[in-house]
Amino acid sequence: MAGPFWVAMFFTLSGFVCSLKALKLARANEPEDGRKAIGRSIVRRVVRLGIPAAFATFCSWVVCQLGFYRLAFGGDWWLGETPAKLEPLEAIRQLFWQIVLSHLFSPQLGIN
Repeated sequence: MAGPFWVAMFFTLSGFVCSLKALKLARANEPEDGRKAIGRSIVRRVVRLGIPAAFATFCSWVVCQLGFYRLAFGGDWWLGETPAKLEPLEAIRQLFWQIVLSHLFSPQLGIN
């Protein structure tokens, strides 16, 4: 499976593209403008990548809480390992922390 490789390639290439403007400004002897450009680029990247991923996780969580994943329990495959339904507040708390922790300690970024 080449998925992890292509995810790493995506982050490498998109990080390079996001830094091009800052590099051009730094070479033009405008390092302060370059730092501002890279800061804006980082914020936009988090918004562009993090929010859709969190939204998709939330949608999947809602489907799980409504019991739709339980349709797969008859089969002998990975969805049979879906955790039991939790109380709503506990489920929301766990969802929040899993989203935060998965973005802070991403194996694709090499952060542990």
